[in-house]
Amino acid sequence: MTAAFQANVTISGDTVLLEAFKQQLNVLLSEESAVQNFQEQYISQDLIYRFEADQGIPFPPFVTTSAAFPDLKIKVEWINHRDGVNGSAVIQNGKLIDQHIQSLAESERTSSPIQIDIAVEENGYLSHAIVFKNIGASEYAGYILTGKQHALFKIRKQESQTELYSSDGLEGEWTKRWIYNLERRNNDYREIAPGEKIQDELYRVLEALVKGFLNEWVWFSESPPEDIIIEQQKYERMGFTAHQANINSEKIRKMAKLDTGRGNSYRFSTLSNECEWIKTVIMACWAVS
Repeated sequence: MTAAFQANVTISGDTVLLEAFKQQLNVLLSEESAVQNFQEQYISQDLIYRFEADQGIPFPPFVTTSAAFPDLKIKVEWINHRDGVNGSAVIQNGKLIDQHIQSLAESERTSSPIQIDIAVEENGYLSHAIVFKNIGASEYAGYILTGKQHALFKIRKQESQTELYSSDGLEGEWTKRWIYNLERRNNDYREIAPGEKIQDELYRVLEALVKGFLNEWVWFSESPPEDIIIEQQKYERMGFTAHQANINSEKIRKMAKLDTGRGNSYRFSTLSNECEWIKTVIMACWAVS
């Protein structure tokens, strides 16, 4: 079950100071029993913390440590599912110097519908199917599928920089990582070896998402012949070529009726404007890997 509060904290400044800051802060955070799913890492020389909590964001440890390191800047971003708001704050020299709180966009509410974007080429080839949901402050997780490959993914945006992780198929490990700059349109890619285990709770969420999507939208050529013969025949009549993964023929017919302005290609999307960046990053990174 998703915690009421999810937060991302970024500390920026001199790398030597960051290491000292981390050691002092972690002592204080260890006393916060309400913090869950705690993660800590360096990204582009920034120190990043991610965690969840049911009772609120533990600001005091960050404020206290900040007073000892006045040259470091702390940016906190959080999402409050309980009250339907998200916010951000900047802490420096032990003081709160900026804070913003606003209502969540509908796409970021825990109860919001899953978002989907699908494109099928004129010969029936599945160019991509992206399905995902919000899991935290500017953080999403989901499933990407084409006619020949698939993967789980999680993605997070901080200003113009995004971080994308993907798995190999439906394996429960992150094995690839990209840092992508939306303004410069470039990325830094690396393989994760050994793989990084996907948290059990998140993996269960992704399993349910994938199962629901596949049951409604997809048939596979490797399925038992008796299960797919009707779809194979429909594809032949439509002049399509079947691939490893294929969108159900009836879904394609409905897509054709809904979208009449794209020639012989087929599109379906529930993607909100504020989540277009997710598709942009996945297509620029994972889709061409």
